[in-house]
Amino acid sequence: SLSSAVDQWVPITWGLTTISSVMVPLAYATGFIRYSFALVLEGLFEDDWQSLISIVTLSTMKNTSIPMSLIFSALFAFLGLFELAGRIRAWLRPGDDSYYRRM
Repeated sequence: SLSSAVDQWVPITWGLTTISSVMVPLAYATGFIRYSFALVLEGLFEDDWQSLISIVTLSTMKNTSIPMSLIFSALFAFLGLFELAGRIRAWLRPGDDSYYRRM
């Protein structure tokens, strides 16, 4: 069933994203990778997978109370995706300050 399949891949995938969230900043801080590549790795292996896990887990829960830890994990994963999109936009357009001029 879908529920048992989710039960099997969710902890493994979440663990891999946790390892990635430690290794990518460490690799960048030690000079092993560039900032642009760190952004790509962060997007590919952390926030998007955690968002997907949250969506799948929340969609398979029926007639049960939703744990607060799951709600906050989903919220922070989605906020991480939005932050990443903003960082990439700022990185691609370093001189674009039109947003601040409108304020």
